[in-house]
Parts: sequence; C-alpha cells; structure tokens
Amino acid sequence: MRICHLHVGTPKTGSTTIQGFLQNRRDVIEARGLGLPTFPPRTIAMTGRQLARHLPLEQDPAAPVTRSWRWLGRHLAATDGDLLITRESLSTDFAKAERFAFVRQFFARRGVRLHIIGYVRDTPDRINATYTQHAKRLRLTRSFNRWIASASPEQNPNFSPWRVFRHMIEADDVDLTLKSFEAVKGRLVEDFLETVGRGDVDARGFDDRSYRNASPGPKAIEAALTIRRRLNERGFDPKALMDYSMAFEAALAERGWNETAFFGPDPALAAQLSARYAEENDRFALAVWGRPWSERVAATDRLRNVFDPKRASLRDLADIDDLARDAIARGDAALRPVSRALAVFTRLRRRLAGVSPRAA
Repeated sequence: MRICHLHVGTPKTGSTTIQGFLQNRRDVIEARGLGLPTFPPRTIAMTGRQLARHLPLEQDPAAPVTRSWRWLGRHLAATDGDLLITRESLSTDFAKAERFAFVRQFFARRGVRLHIIGYVRDTPDRINATYTQHAKRLRLTRSFNRWIASASPEQNPNFSPWRVFRHMIEADDVDLTLKSFEAVKGRLVEDFLETVGRGDVDARGFDDRSYRNASPGPKAIEAALTIRRRLNERGFDPKALMDYSMAFEAALAERGWNETAFFGPDPALAAQLSARYAEENDRFALAVWGRPWSERVAATDRLRNVFDPKRASLRDLADIDDLARDAIARGDAALRPVSRALAVFTRLRRRLAGVSPRAA
C-alpha cells in the first residue's frame, strides 16, 4: 500500500528548514522514490499551505470542492508510489476531529495510508516562540507577561500536545511518529530523512540560514509592539498588516541589531507554565512514548531576556523610536500606489455611473 508521509509540524519546530531542504534537494529525493507534489505553480511549502487553507471548506472526502484538494485527488489517481506533504499548521487543524476525519478518509478512499510526522517542544519554549512570531509580524501590542497571563490548556489548547494530537493518537488506521524537537535539534533534517525512509539522502552542504525564522531580540520585539500600537492609534486597517510587517523586517535587517534572542518567562513563570500543562503533557508522553514527558523533552534552560523601558537607556529608546518611525513610513510608501490606483478606479466607476466626484 502506498504511503503519504504527512509532516504536520507542530509550529515553531523547524518546519521551514525541513521544507527548504526538500525544495533544495527535490530532484535527489524524488530519485529515491519519494514524490513531492506541488500544486502548480507553487512550491512544496506553498502546496501544503493551500491544502491547509482549503481544508476548513471540505466535508466530503469522495468529492472535494476546493481546487487544491481536487488537484491532489487527480494527482493521486495519475501517480503511484509514496509521497510527502508538509504543512506545520496541520497539527492544529487536526485537533478538530472533523478536519482530521476528512483527511484520513480522503487518502484511505484512494488507497493511500497516512504516516503522520510531528515534533513537539518544551511548553515555555513553545509559548515564547509563538509570542515572538506574532510580535514580529505586528500582531501584538502587549508585553509577554500580559499576553500569557491567562494561558491554560483550556484557553490555549494549541500549546497542549495532547489536545493537538489526541485524534491522531487514537486513530488505528494511520501511522504516527512524534519526536521531541530538542532531542533532534542538531540534526533535524537528517532525522526527518530517516523518518521518511530516505536516510541515504546526503544532507551535507545544505545551508539552512535562509530558511530559518529569525529570533528577534528584546529591542526588536519592543519596536514591533510600538509599531502596532501607533498603527492602532491612527485607525490601522488590518488588511495592510503584511506591508507594514515586511517594512519592519527590512528596517530591522538594515540595522543589524545583533541581540541575544528574546525570552519572556523568568524561571518562576516558566515553572508555572510547565505546571499548567504538566498533566496533559504526561498523558501525551505516556500514550506516545510510554514514558513521562520530562524523560523525553528537555526543560527550557534559558534566562529571561526582555526589554524594560523603565530601565532602558535614552539611546535604546531613541533607536526603537527611530525604527518604528522608519518602518511605518516604509509601510505607508508601499501602500501609496495602491491607494492612488484605488482612488482612480473609484472616480472612474462613479463617472461611468453618471455621478460627479463633487456630488459624491
């Protein structure tokens, strides 16, 4: 029976690096008999993104309605052999029973057995990574402690591996490989190749620097929070978020702030976060590995590293203000041509409809 190796994350466990390697060495991997389908004209990573994006719209595995899932059905019918699909958000998608059921049945009906691959990491480290990712994309205005104050398995189920993977663990018609990210961090690509049965693919010479998600330092995080607060004050349109976040990353890269990565929890808070998820983490670990969580996942051993405006130097505060102003100005400039084009289109539409601009 042919196999689909389905890499589902979890988020912030090196998925971008894995996807970058697969794209970089695609010819070699496919020569070893492992197909890497791409939904034209997209890359391996974008194909997984499209499938995940359309998954909430699907209900009937026999007759998918979205273009990406229909394409995948045609691809499976036209090919044979094993294949691999990767998308880090599928782990949280599969926490919803109906979405996981659709994917299981979609592949089963087409004679393909699923092999689900996932990585998990220590709870405080996972939560911190999520915060930094959201902050650098300008989605947040609050400090780490305020943001995480209510974190619990009930309110933040995606931080609980048990809640994310329980449907996959309980399914007897899929194969499941789950590992500790910390345990394979130094050889993630090699471990992944072994997991999909292609350990003979040579990973030497692969430069993963361009595929890493940069871990910003405390000043960069404070600048990101400042930018979003100022955008909110002027009636920010969330549709423009991508333009401003790209402007922020460009301005940050030019300055080359070489800081130790941000880490929000102090030792006491890290212990509290671990304790909140301890019962469910052990439930997950015993079900998957037959051992307690602490025996397979190393506890975070990092010092708190945040920006404190009350103790900051005037130079640091000025740097942050300068970066925020620069990023917002760049974002405004990127949006200006679009705004002008929209204004021209609006005037033309009104003229065609017989409405004068002044009367409107």
